[in-house]
Amino acid sequence: MFSAKSGFLLSDALIAVLITALTGSLITAAVTLTLQSQKAVHTAVMEMEDHYEAGFMNVKGCELACGDEADPS
Repeated sequence: MFSAKSGFLLSDALIAVLITALTGSLITAAVTLTLQSQKAVHTAVMEMEDHYEAGFMNVKGCELACGDEADPS
């Protein structure tokens, strides 16, 4: 990116710093988004596990109660 004119050396350096800063910002944003997504997925999975565990316990309780009523002995 070096220009032939000597006065543009500073501009080339500033452009390089700008490109580096933009690249760093994009990488930081991508990492932050990935971490937030992983946290959201983890939270959703934990909520689903709790919901289904409560549902299975409810079904198991119904099976025990209904099994006692339906047992003729």
